[in-house]
Amino acid sequence: NGTASILLENQSTNLVTYSELFNTYLSVRVDATITDNYGISPDGSLNSSRIQFVDETSYCYAAISVFTSHTSSCYVKGVKGETVKFGIGANVATGQSFLLNGNWQRIEYTSSTANQIFFSTYSGVTARDFEVFGLQLEALSYATSYIPTSGQSGGVTRAAETLNNAGNSDLINSTEGVLYAEISALADDGTFRNISLNNGTTAQSVRIYYRNTTNQITALIGSASGGSVTVNVANAYTFNKIAVAYQNDNAKVFVNGVLEATIPSITMPTGLNQLDFDISNVLPFYGRCKTVAVFKEALSDTE
Repeated sequence: NGTASILLENQSTNLVTYSELFNTYLSVRVDATITDNYGISPDGSLNSSRIQFVDETSYCYAAISVFTSHTSSCYVKGVKGETVKFGIGANVATGQSFLLNGNWQRIEYTSSTANQIFFSTYSGVTARDFEVFGLQLEALSYATSYIPTSGQSGGVTRAAETLNNAGNSDLINSTEGVLYAEISALADDGTFRNISLNNGTTAQSVRIYYRNTTNQITALIGSASGGSVTVNVANAYTFNKIAVAYQNDNAKVFVNGVLEATIPSITMPTGLNQLDFDISNVLPFYGRCKTVAVFKEALSDTE
């Protein structure tokens, strides 16, 4: 929305071997014509493909083999108000019907079992002539940014992306302070996701993390006899403002400005000197972060 941001993504592979040559990749077709290099795609090049269907039982697909959670995605452009069926599944009648808005839009569909990735006119969808670009299939429960492929066996892998050395360790206080983040997770997929102040170990840390249980966020003050508290947060995987304030052998947890829990009688951590989107190089925070802030002093409840 016009606000500068940094996109850091985990490793992922586009398993589609020809992400921009739909006529080559979607090799099984019934009453369907595909024309590659037809129009201007979202990347500004003449490399979109045109799909034309004949009637209500037209389709095109490629054979795949999926037995765990995978997400298919594609950019489409068609007549506003028309619908198209897209996805992965047992056959071309599965997937989902998507409403076109007249502009380029990215659609995605997730399934745990599939042997086809397809477009079709089943289930009464109305689009018979539309453009497509950037077909993607990932072994994830959500779609990441587009990874182009051009015939590589096994697809193309984007390595996990990192950003280091932002901030000043002198601004981190071990005896009191606040760790604050406005965050959301990419998916409710049962994984731990940490943001932490630490000294390079798990034993000495202040942490905010999503748990492997739906709608639970934990705040932890870690030391030899540290403590933690878990709070239930409705819609925890949408954006929420989480703050952990620590001082005088106790800590408080605020969610969206409301005091939700306290952690009394903790042993304060020592030697905190770094802020990480993980804890000791494990349990990384894969998600969206609007703000992360560290205060050297324990703010008042009102603050």
